[in-house]
Amino acid sequence: MFVKMRESKGFTLVELMIVVAIIGILAAVAVPYYQRYIAKARFTAKILPAARIIQDGVATNWSLNTGWHSANSSYATIKLDGDMSCIKTDSFADGVLTFTVDSATHAKTCSGLNALSNQIIIWTAQTSPGIITGWALSGTLATTLGLSNEK
Repeated sequence: MFVKMRESKGFTLVELMIVVAIIGILAAVAVPYYQRYIAKARFTAKILPAARIIQDGVATNWSLNTGWHSANSSYATIKLDGDMSCIKTDSFADGVLTFTVDSATHAKTCSGLNALSNQIIIWTAQTSPGIITGWALSGTLATTLGLSNEK
């Protein structure tokens, strides 16, 4: 006697539920990373260009005049070259450049920075005799975006 086996057609409910659970776990892990990636991209597009222009101006001033005293006093002029519309407060003193993100004042220009609003990023100049070798990042914004040198 031969008993004919039923042919398998499709997936069982258990198999489908396992697939849905795996997709849910992957989404739960991926979404925060994606949101941080988007925030970092918006920071790079809206804040970083002004910061780089200011850093270059400060470094040039420091190199030509060999000291922070002239860079500190020239900061008001140096920062005019950068687009500061998405920055609420900024300061520079003795090699430390500080920005606070502002998404409210120029809402149209700074759209997408709401998640970063009121966060602070601090660039500290790393110097060697006669040159600035780099900038160390710290502050709440650097920590949020994973740019911080702090632990």
